[in-house]
Amino acid sequence: MATNNHVEQLWNEIVEWLVANAPPLAGFFRAPAVSSKRSRKAIRSIGYDLPDSYVHWINNCADGQVLDGPALGRGIIPNRDGKGSFALGRSKLMIDTWQCDCEQYENKIKNVNAWPGVKSVFFDPYWFAFATDESNNRGDSLAFDMNPDTPGTQGQVIFWSSTGLDRFVVFDSFEELLQRLKHGFLSKGLIYDPALETITDIPSYDFLGIENKSLGHLPPATKPQVSDFANVRLIVRGNVLLVNLQHDPIIDANLECLDGFETIDSMVEQLGGSEIENRIHAKIRSGGEIRMGVDSESEMPFCETAFELSRELTELEQTTLVEFVLDQWSDGAGEGLAIDGIAEGFLDLCPERNPTVTKEKL
Repeated sequence: MATNNHVEQLWNEIVEWLVANAPPLAGFFRAPAVSSKRSRKAIRSIGYDLPDSYVHWINNCADGQVLDGPALGRGIIPNRDGKGSFALGRSKLMIDTWQCDCEQYENKIKNVNAWPGVKSVFFDPYWFAFATDESNNRGDSLAFDMNPDTPGTQGQVIFWSSTGLDRFVVFDSFEELLQRLKHGFLSKGLIYDPALETITDIPSYDFLGIENKSLGHLPPATKPQVSDFANVRLIVRGNVLLVNLQHDPIIDANLECLDGFETIDSMVEQLGGSEIENRIHAKIRSGGEIRMGVDSESEMPFCETAFELSRELTELEQTTLVEFVLDQWSDGAGEGLAIDGIAEGFLDLCPERNPTVTKEKL
């Protein structure tokens, strides 16, 4: 539910920017699906589920945009050459497109340039295109990959083309795509080009090149190395206070006994349920315990939780994981910690919710 609420929040902010800065584009979006029951039934006709965040978007935010007439070729997602854009299609039209793709390309055999995480095939029926570039005749699409290869994640957004051979992971989720759009608009990395009557990215921004994932900015035969997905340790650290029943700090409290303390249970067991938390959980190999210590320089006590990851987190995933850790420190695994040497008062872990976050390559 939290993920769906975030999708609505992101979309409302995107629409607000479009209304203020690109009014023609804002007017091309359709109202949400008339019947969520009917739209879900239509989606089930493809034989597998699509990401919850996308289904929620078409049922509660917008069922895509108009793709003909004045709206033709005027989407809000910049394409790979910066001279056109991907348009978010109406769900029924995209289902019809998927059926045509299956009939035309399912059995087509051809060598392709596929990055790790995407199956090295010309077309997979588990690729569902939800956005198309109508500004050219290349047949470029953004699709949900519901049957990824290792180390991909289910629901990742990939680029595929019916006329080209490149297959890339662009975003780890539909939610991340919306997050990047919002960031691009607010940071002015994405702008409305009146001449092209579409959204484009400024040269230094490279909207589709986030975290080594590129569309057309690399030579066609270039692929990422395995090291791009090497193990990473992410460490979240915060301060520790000893407080009384009124949550007032106990001044001059001796917290040296905290040094070396570590919980036995991992908070990772509590992570999951939403689409984004499930993706994060899949990337965590180990960690999640709470460790206490005393900083050698400041001589101040700290708490930290570290995770060993099989793959880098996206910006949105990292923010979500840090918020999860802070919640666990305050109300979950960190609540009511019993530590020898502290007879009175309670530990308050990172009460200002301003931790430091560091990453190390393993």
